[in-house]
Amino acid sequence: MLHIDWLREGITERTRKRFGICYSYRKKRIVIPIYHWATKELVGFNMRTTVPNYEEFDIPKYWITPTYQKLTNLYVLAQNYDSIVSKKTVTVFEGEKSTLKRFSLMDDTCVSLQGKTMSDEQARILIGLNAEIVLALDKDVDVNEIRFICEKF
Repeated sequence: MLHIDWLREGITERTRKRFGICYSYRKKRIVIPIYHWATKELVGFNMRTTVPNYEEFDIPKYWITPTYQKLTNLYVLAQNYDSIVSKKTVTVFEGEKSTLKRFSLMDDTCVSLQGKTMSDEQARILIGLNAEIVLALDKDVDVNEIRFICEKF
């Protein structure tokens, strides 16, 4: 099932089903499966804590599969590839949640970097889509980092 906090933020049950999002009561974490953009194979999980004041308990906000190579992948490109290619546009978000919220608004032309930086491999993947690329990073990302990302294109 979908965690109530994400439901309140606008992430729908349709989105949960499409991307396989679930909740671990034992770990108190939202579980986000990650698929390889080209092979569509499950390559890891990102788990986000739902514990309030997690910093005070020395609990990490995220736990990602240690062997997952996020710099060589784009979150949900495996699922959104056909739509991105046919509509010739892709919006690149920083985190998974933004991508899931956008999909809940019926937009399946977005992906996530799963971080504030873009690797050369991620840029190569995006260029290969032959689509307009729109960066939509969080407001705390430094303008110099955005310039650095733009130079990759």
